[in-house]
Amino acid sequence: MLQPLHRLAVEGVAVLLLHHPRKKPSEAGQSARGSGALLGFVDIVLELNPFSKLPSDACRRRIVALSRKSETPKELCFEWNPNTGLFTNLLSPFTQQFEENWDQILKILKGRKAAATHHDLLMDWPPDQERPSPATLYRWLLQAWLEKRIRRQGFGTRDKPWRFRLKNENDEYYDSGELPPLSDIWECFKSE
Repeated sequence: MLQPLHRLAVEGVAVLLLHHPRKKPSEAGQSARGSGALLGFVDIVLELNPFSKLPSDACRRRIVALSRKSETPKELCFEWNPNTGLFTNLLSPFTQQFEENWDQILKILKGRKAAATHHDLLMDWPPDQERPSPATLYRWLLQAWLEKRIRRQGFGTRDKPWRFRLKNENDEYYDSGELPPLSDIWECFKSE
């Protein structure tokens, strides 16, 4: 069935094949129903997915590309404006959501006196705002930690989970393996 299409492609004609996706969620490149032969036949696979499950992302979509050609972008995210009919290019969904929610995360962390798990931070989420899932908040916190916006402590285990906090003035000493200056400690013992 695909041989005539292959002959067209060899002659330089661009061929677009459409295929039904599975109903269940799947990994990138695995969403086509039935055999994987079709995906193995083509040079570029494009999969259209929702941007996220949040109601605020109803007009946003994400295209994931798997390609034999290195110049093909791996991902494209866009938003459709129903009023104008225009499409706007977006950041990746994870980066977009992270940036949109960073001020709220920062506000919650500023209100905490000690490092907190992502579950603790979800408890502090304002009830009048759309609350992310625990997994989404955890992913945002990891991104903030990787970008050195916040600090992380713990071991990431069930008994000692990762706890997140804002930076403090002593972090630079701990990073270099030193203890902070004792002068700050002696201030606690001064009499009034």
